[in-house]
Amino acid sequence: LKRIIHGLDLKCFSASKSTLAPSIYDLIIQLKSASLSEKDVMEAEQFTDGVLQNKLKDISLIFSEYEKFIEENNLIDQSKALSYLPEIIENDPEIRSSNVYLVGYVGLTGQAREIVKSLLKTAKSVTAILPNGNNKQLFVYKEYKVNRRPNHIRHYLFAHFL
Repeated sequence: LKRIIHGLDLKCFSASKSTLAPSIYDLIIQLKSASLSEKDVMEAEQFTDGVLQNKLKDISLIFSEYEKFIEENNLIDQSKALSYLPEIIENDPEIRSSNVYLVGYVGLTGQAREIVKSLLKTAKSVTAILPNGNNKQLFVYKEYKVNRRPNHIRHYLFAHFL
């Protein structure tokens, strides 16, 4: 990513700053895990102006060049690797006969939701143990009462999270 950044004409970010490449890489991976693409960042530019718009232009340019580099060189980053997981899960005969436990998640990214959907479709059973109570680190949009039977939990997860 450092080499990609040094070849670009950036408006806001300094290509010489040593922390830029790792920070932008982390940002790209976070965006991809939320199922956002460089095109989504480009679209967001239209709704801003000034410094924020210039930052988004830099980010979308770097993101676009990064994606091009990955594709041209037949590489896979961690986010792309995770995008294959739902298909792998759905085609794995061992998972079909498995009881899966998801423990301690306080939120799910777009990619994680797709993985959980695949587990719900494929596994013999899926049990989710989620934090509850006075946890200030946890943001709860709504509190739901769920019947403890597996079909109700499956329906609840699909209706409210997936």
